[in-house]
Amino acid sequence: MRLFYRVGRGTLPLLLAFLASSLLRGEITQVGREDFSNQSILLKVRSYIGFFPSHAALPARALLSSWGVRFEAPPGGTPLARDRYNPYEPGPPSICCPIGVVNSIAGAPADGPLVVRFEIPVKRVGFLLGGDWMSATKASLRVYDTGKNLLGTVESGPPSSSPFVGVETDSPFGISEVVIDGNLVAVDELILEYLAPHLFVTYVGQIGDGVAAGRNVQTELVILNRTSSTAEGSVEFCDSGGQPLPLFLQGEGTTETPRVQTDFRVAPLSSLRIRTAGKGLVPSETPGPSVLLPASGYAQIQSRVPIDVRAVYVSVEQDTGRVSEAGIASSTGWTSALADVENSLATGTAAALALVNTEDTAVEVSISLRDVPGASRILTLDPHEHRAQFISELFPEIDVSNLSGSLLIFANGRVTGVALRTQDGFPTAGLALSAAEEGR
Repeated sequence: MRLFYRVGRGTLPLLLAFLASSLLRGEITQVGREDFSNQSILLKVRSYIGFFPSHAALPARALLSSWGVRFEAPPGGTPLARDRYNPYEPGPPSICCPIGVVNSIAGAPADGPLVVRFEIPVKRVGFLLGGDWMSATKASLRVYDTGKNLLGTVESGPPSSSPFVGVETDSPFGISEVVIDGNLVAVDELILEYLAPHLFVTYVGQIGDGVAAGRNVQTELVILNRTSSTAEGSVEFCDSGGQPLPLFLQGEGTTETPRVQTDFRVAPLSSLRIRTAGKGLVPSETPGPSVLLPASGYAQIQSRVPIDVRAVYVSVEQDTGRVSEAGIASSTGWTSALADVENSLATGTAAALALVNTEDTAVEVSISLRDVPGASRILTLDPHEHRAQFISELFPEIDVSNLSGSLLIFANGRVTGVALRTQDGFPTAGLALSAAEEGR
């Protein structure tokens, strides 16, 4: 009997690749809540659904999508957030009872698996599990890496009615999926640590500051932390070329020196305001006495936890003191979007589009007026460039003085922005750009 065989030229590399992938695949270890560091992030399902009427069932697939967490419920199920009402527990169900995500079929909890996917790989994750109040919770967790390789399986409970089960991996690829099987099992809370330090980045596509055309202009950023963790991060102000934009800020000591960046710390379930001082920009090279010029550009906001940012574009008429405000929502970016635009000679309304290239390379952006046949053009945005133009500037060959329609935008990289409705050149409304389907 031959105890060896000849290795062909193509066999050895495949064998080595298999061995390497096996070694890199890693393993999992079951951990407790005490094993999570102070950098871990706690996600409570109840915190993300607001008011919860008794015995309601709300869609939960994208409930935690801002964290890169998605729920799925195969086969044939639907992830729903439900209360788990115990009739022997005092108090209204909407207050006393835990709320968790379950695999549901026809509105009722099912015995099928609940799948938790992580778009951002994690190295450690834990679940506070609940189930049918009449039975102890017991679940099996199958853990997979980004290559869909099974890292291992762990069992939970039933030491209590709501057991905690956590896992960690030494795989360099991290954990990307956990499949939970159990008796009507529900996920009430998650606690996780990302595989690598992760910053959530969002953009405000248009900011302004200074004095122009008899108006004082300021931008106020409202940072909302809807999570159960402290939001620590920074705001960077950028000009139209993507370069640092030094602005004076309101507040103690901040009006004396312009800043291109300011740090923030927002407590859980709290908000914070950052407002420019309305002084404008000091040019880097100004002959004679310093002259403050109007400044415009965009803001990049990054945080350790996902945040919502709303900008308020404030302009005050110097003669009358009349105040105009326009709200502008932040965006993490997209590759296709739809915008509503309106121009009117009678009212003096003019639409504009502000775009920001979030990439480190140039991006081509295709813009089409859906209501005007053949009205389309392609822009090239340099890395981190900001460009704001009126619709009449985008399509100078077309009479758009009276227009009510839609802009369809496609890009070959990630961009962000806002559609602006203006009066006499100043924004009166910021309309969020809605992501569109990739097909044309």
